[in-house]
Amino acid sequence: PEKRYEMKGEVISLDPANQVANIKHEKIADWMDAMTMDFPVKPKAEFDKLGKGDQITGTVLRAVKVP
Repeated sequence: PEKRYEMKGEVISLDPANQVANIKHEKIADWMDAMTMDFPVKPKAEFDKLGKGDQITGTVLRAVKVP
């Protein structure tokens, strides 16, 4: 199962070889404080829409362990 979190931030850099965006994001409610970190972006068509400096909103998916 996955948990979904809404995110707002700015694209700082892109790593096309690994399809990863470095994003400076605002606080993600109920999960983490504001910070800059790498996020994998899938599918490739979505990654290809990103550019350095873009202001973005998106959904972060986090796997949840099942006991």
